[in-house]
Amino acid sequence: MKSIFDIKISAFENVKSALAQDVNLYTWLKSDKYKDKVLQIRSLQDEDLQKKIKKTLPAITPSGRFSYRDAEHLAEHSGFLCFDVDKQDNTHIINFDDLKEQISHLNFVAYVGISVRGCGYWGLVPIPKCNAEEHKHRFEALARELKQYHIVLDPSGSDVCRLRIYSYDPDAYFNPDAKLYTKIYRPVPPKNDNRPTFSDDRDRVEALISQIKATGTDITASYGEEWLKIGAALSNAFGESGRGYFHAISQFHPKYDPRATDRQYNALLRKQYSQIGLGSLFHIASNYGITLKHEPAMVKIPQHPTTTAAMLTTIGV
Repeated sequence: MKSIFDIKISAFENVKSALAQDVNLYTWLKSDKYKDKVLQIRSLQDEDLQKKIKKTLPAITPSGRFSYRDAEHLAEHSGFLCFDVDKQDNTHIINFDDLKEQISHLNFVAYVGISVRGCGYWGLVPIPKCNAEEHKHRFEALARELKQYHIVLDPSGSDVCRLRIYSYDPDAYFNPDAKLYTKIYRPVPPKNDNRPTFSDDRDRVEALISQIKATGTDITASYGEEWLKIGAALSNAFGESGRGYFHAISQFHPKYDPRATDRQYNALLRKQYSQIGLGSLFHIASNYGITLKHEPAMVKIPQHPTTTAAMLTTIGV
């Protein structure tokens, strides 16, 4: 079976070059041809000098082949999104050194490696081949999903002709069986009135969390009646992608523990309390004065016993 990495993308002599030549993506990712120069860059203390040398390295456009390096000259999309996670944009992540390993547990991530200067990570996510505009919308969906884990992506990845300068990582993560990422973000056109609009359940939950954060309100005081039901509601509605919401709501409890929160969410994903929906979350929040306008009345859901489960490796902050 042909590997998802066994494809042609465009390569350039350096960041200033606009003339492309075809290279094999897998060969490029595994190459150590410029290893010494990358290690030299990482050994320097002068950031300006690092950046200067970095610009002399060759580069690729992971998202496609181009006759000339701009979106209008996209010859063929590669079927990959390229993402960057820079340390300077994620200073809130206390275990940043572990982030590469954590990101690799997302089933739609095909590759993760260390960036040129060693100050971040970059990776590849397989997506349906598309045009430049659709590429932006798919990147936006990915950025929003990772933001739920408090991971901030460099927005430049939305550009289909975004350059990726050569880097070296002997322990880079490869997953040729990565799941195709099919999510796409379509902005909802604003209405001509001042009433809040909720395009779907995710918008409503995010609006609720914004109020919780703004007021610093803990709505998880009771383990069974509140924290468990909130987690169950989120896991039923959003699956794995609701984990970030659970952390965002749980963090205001005086004994908030990210690991314990992950363990609880893992258990809820396995058990799936189907009787508990988002109505429980909004009802609990309303008991603490957190409500949304035009929100329908909520029904109180009977309490269900919890289960315990061993913690799986997940993204934490």
